[in-house]
Amino acid sequence: VNGGSSKLFLENVHVFRNKTRDAKSDTNGAGIFVNGGRVRIRNCIFRRNESEDYGGAIYSDEGDGYIVIEDSQFLGNRANDNSGGGIYIDRGNLKIKNCTFDGNFAKEKGGGIFIEDDDGAVIRDCTFINNSANKHGGAFYADDDDIHFINCDIRNNKAGENGGGVYLDHDADINFQGVMKVTDNKGSGNRTDNVYFDPESRVHSGGLLDGSVIGVRSRKSFKILENITKYEYDNYFRSDAGSLSNKIRSEKDETYLASVFSDNYYLIMVGLLFMAIASAVAGVYSRKSRKH
Repeated sequence: VNGGSSKLFLENVHVFRNKTRDAKSDTNGAGIFVNGGRVRIRNCIFRRNESEDYGGAIYSDEGDGYIVIEDSQFLGNRANDNSGGGIYIDRGNLKIKNCTFDGNFAKEKGGGIFIEDDDGAVIRDCTFINNSANKHGGAFYADDDDIHFINCDIRNNKAGENGGGVYLDHDADINFQGVMKVTDNKGSGNRTDNVYFDPESRVHSGGLLDGSVIGVRSRKSFKILENITKYEYDNYFRSDAGSLSNKIRSEKDETYLASVFSDNYYLIMVGLLFMAIASAVAGVYSRKSRKH
């Protein structure tokens, strides 16, 4: 698909065992290569497609790309030398509903999906299972994006380094809504590592429901949860490493911030005073923030 006016509609199609290898130019997107334009996919299977570089099944470049995928499966696709085992998006807009990503692999990042600098993604009613990446984001990797996950199950995925389930890099913000399960994912050393945060990334709640469980981890102390209610904080979020703790005076479901601390860090929030104490690092600092 090449150009902003191009269109592709696939329905009831099985795309399997395509490979890009030893090409003189692009070796991306073994199943579908999108360079702008609009793509709609419904009730399709992408199985065992392999790209030499990016996007084992689907690769999308250029800012005006628009991709909608519904009721489809991505099974055993591979990005053999780079990122995005199932799907790779470099700019553009992505909407996915009721899809399964199972057993996809990326040598670098994003075993299931890799998204970078896009116009936003909405992923609804999807399952990510048994995907893997040698570096970050076994199921999903996002770099500098706004991502919405709604009623998704992300489990039993693995990353060679960080973010066995989800890896958020730079300014990536993620919004969890509905019943979200991000659990039983592994990072390096087979440690529990579900959602991993870069210091500039944040998690927001669009309204989580009972049954949700989300494990979170970071490499150092910083704020990661934003616009999360006390009930959501107490019932849906778990720390995969170190401590996740918060104290507020009000019992109301107010918006507040929380943080994940790696080992040897502890967080206290009392009213508007935020204090962090690192037992392994010399120095104590305090900071006041004002709610509006």
